[in-house]
Amino acid sequence: MEMKKSGYAETTIEPTVNRLKTMSRYVNLNDPEGVKEYIAKKNCSNTFKESLVNAYDQYARINVIQWNKPLYKREDPMIKLPLEDRVKKSYLVVHSKMLSLSH
Repeated sequence: MEMKKSGYAETTIEPTVNRLKTMSRYVNLNDPEGVKEYIAKKNCSNTFKESLVNAYDQYARINVIQWNKPLYKREDPMIKLPLEDRVKKSYLVVHSKMLSLSH
């Protein structure tokens, strides 16, 4: 409810609540050191760990829990480069269309 009052969108509130519910199954949310340890040991990307930290930060702020927010650097997604033959096929398609337009 606090997040809604602060102007957060439902698309932000719902995942935050889901992350907090999931974490609460494994760790006491009123124990910030336990939460930090849970997040640190979780087998997931740093990007997801950052989202868990942000969700817990909302919880801690609303419940006046002091904690030192850990930093997880967001990872850039891997860029998939097209395979060489796909590039050639695309070139041939575009080239043939260009030729047909020029006549």
